[in-house]
Order: sequence, then C-alpha cells, then structure tokens
Amino acid sequence: MADIEMATLFKRLNQIGFSKNFIQQKVLPDWWSADCESTPGAVIEAAAYISRRLNLDLSSLLDIDTELRFRNSCQPKFKKQQNTNTEDLKVSHCLASRIAELTAYACKTKYQPIDNYSVAKIRNMLLSSRQHIDLESVLQFCWNHGIPVVHFNEFPKGVKKFHGMLAFFDKRPVIIVSLKDKSLTRLLFVVLHELGHIYRKHLNNTFLIDEKIEFEDSDEEEAEANELAVEVMFGQLDRRNLLFPQLPSGEDIAQFALNISKNQPNVDPGSIVMNDAWHRANLAEATKNDKKNIWAQARKALKIIEGEVNALVKINSFLKENLDWEKLNEDNQEYLASMTGLKIEDVVGG
Repeated sequence: MADIEMATLFKRLNQIGFSKNFIQQKVLPDWWSADCESTPGAVIEAAAYISRRLNLDLSSLLDIDTELRFRNSCQPKFKKQQNTNTEDLKVSHCLASRIAELTAYACKTKYQPIDNYSVAKIRNMLLSSRQHIDLESVLQFCWNHGIPVVHFNEFPKGVKKFHGMLAFFDKRPVIIVSLKDKSLTRLLFVVLHELGHIYRKHLNNTFLIDEKIEFEDSDEEEAEANELAVEVMFGQLDRRNLLFPQLPSGEDIAQFALNISKNQPNVDPGSIVMNDAWHRANLAEATKNDKKNIWAQARKALKIIEGEVNALVKINSFLKENLDWEKLNEDNQEYLASMTGLKIEDVVGG
C-alpha cells in the first residue's frame, strides 16, 4: 500500500459527507498542523485518529482502491420518516455510535434492567425526590440504573440527523439525544421515549434510531415507547382531563397550565402545555397556520414556565459527573469532552 497524502484523505472523506472543515475542527488531534501534511508518518497517525473518531475501518480509509466502510458490526433498526433513505442516516448514526461506545465503557454504574418494574413503580421512584416528573429526575433514574444519557449533535453540515437513538455497548443500553432543543420538557419526552424502548425490550444488542419522535405514531414499537413516556409523565394514558379551551396567548396558556398543576401537583406544567398543544394541533380541522400558531404559543408558554434553561447542558452535566473519565485514554477523553460540549480540564481535573 503506497503512502497516502492528506489531500487524498480529505477528498475521500468528503465523498461520504465529512467536509475538510469538519475534519480539521472536530476530528484531527490538537497537535495537528499544516506542516504535518507533508510527513507520511504523521498522515498515517492522523488517519488512525480519524478512523477511531468517525467509526471508520482504517484499512478502507488508507486503501484508495477500497470503498470506505464504517466499523459498525450491528445492523441498526431505523424508525424514520417515509421519505428518508436509511443511507441518509448512516453518517449521523455512526458518529453517535462512537460517542455511545465511549460512554458505555466509562460508565461507573453497573447496568440494572428496568423491565421488572411496573410503570407506576418507575413513576413513584422518580417522584421520591421531586414534585414533578422532570428531566433531572429522569436523568438521575437512568444513570442510577447504569443507563447513560448523552446529548450529541456535532454532525457535519448537511448530514441527516435524528431525534433520539439507542445503542448497546459494554452490556448496557445508551440513550443518545440529538434533538437540538433547549426546552427541558421537549427533551424530557425524547429521553422517556427511548427509555420506553428499553422497558419494552425493543433493543436487542443493536441500534435503534428514531429520526423523529412524535406524541403518537402508527408504528407499534413507537406507540409502546410513547405509552411509557406518557404514563410516566402524567400517571395516566388518557390525558383529556388536562386539556383546556383555546387561549389567546402564551402567557395565558402558561398560567392555565400552572393552575392545573396546582390541582395535580405531580404533573409538570410544561408537560401539560405540550400535551394540550399536540391535541389541538392534530385536530382534523386544524390548518397549517393553526398548527404553526399553536406551537408558537406553546413555545412561548414553555419559556415562561421553564425560564432561561438549557436542556442540552443539563443532560451532559450528568455525563460529566457519572463517567470514570480515567478509564478513557487521553485521546478519547479529549474527543468525548469536545463532542459533548464539556471542558477537558473539568472532567479530568486539568
């Protein structure tokens, strides 16, 4: 095999969706510089970094006569939109898989299955230290049971993304949340949905990718995952008693939801807002403009209820505290931290 040039690596990677800019900013090690490009040994070392970080087969990366291959040995189960080709999700899925693999390996807590609990038991456990079922209580529950939850959205520009993903590494399931939304309530539903897949045993030593998670879905497994999420959030599957008349503004919606929550103190007001918006937006007579306005007002109400929050930071603050970072080598520490918005000096003590 002849020495490969860096320009050739960039060209080959670009053909499968990884731009030169993404490789330089997100993938190459800190010591890499333009001067290294003329040193064959450095190029080979860079290729090794790239293959590990992008989940690529190294031999296929170095051999220009071979088609580039990802290293995944498991076939993913895609829950995708009708107009999405599974190949469109390959890059995002393989990048997220590497993050899941590193996280699973360094998780401090032994995995404890949750399918022996009733849904009511799970809800009671979540409420043991919180007034409402909220994102923080669900994250704590997951990590206590050795189920890591990570927010990861560092993808190349133009790559097809997904809302949530389950992966199975090191004898444990890992939840990857990729939806870039700061709302605690919005990402609460995503995490609970993925937890529902675990609870219903939809994951069998493989990957499950949810391109888009909605409140209801005709797919049987998606419906079962949603049932777990809804019952945990509300203590019931029938949520019609939580609906309210159409209100003129986000401020009114927020206040109405807060009033309902006072009468049902274990139900989060943000979840009440999302529940009401979904039902009204999916009425048969709701026009496209109606739906747009309903969700706009719901977003405004959530902002009033939640205040200035960042669910992405909240999720990965648990990642920071619940991994044994010393189990990872220096390269993997740096990569996992940078890809999840953490500072390396904060996770390994500088």
